[in-house]
Amino acid sequence: ISQAMFDEVFLPGIRRECQFLDRSIYHLDGPGALRHLDSLLAIPELDALQWVPGAGNEGFHKWVHVYQRAQAAGKGIQVVCRVDELDMVMDTLDPRGLLLSVGGVPSREAGEILLQQIEKWCARKP
Repeated sequence: ISQAMFDEVFLPGIRRECQFLDRSIYHLDGPGALRHLDSLLAIPELDALQWVPGAGNEGFHKWVHVYQRAQAAGKGIQVVCRVDELDMVMDTLDPRGLLLSVGGVPSREAGEILLQQIEKWCARKP
């Protein structure tokens, strides 16, 4: 669907749904949907964005700009990453308003170390 058609047909309904809810998150799925990102981020009532790159497009490093644009627009984000991508997440994003899901943690001990790193990241001053 073109951006113009999305803005005309779907955006008003999405905005009304966001206005009705106490908290809202939009599931944006696949690179083809990114053409609608600016329109979605312009909805004041939209609280957060869940970006899913789709099969074969995985890798946080490929999409960090999407998350940064959402944060710059004042939106919360959901980030799903692998354990080996966590340093890049912490180097490029603000922990405020971020729901983080980390896959591939090899052991409980490694998980505890990651939690300590994440606590330090969250404690940093902006």
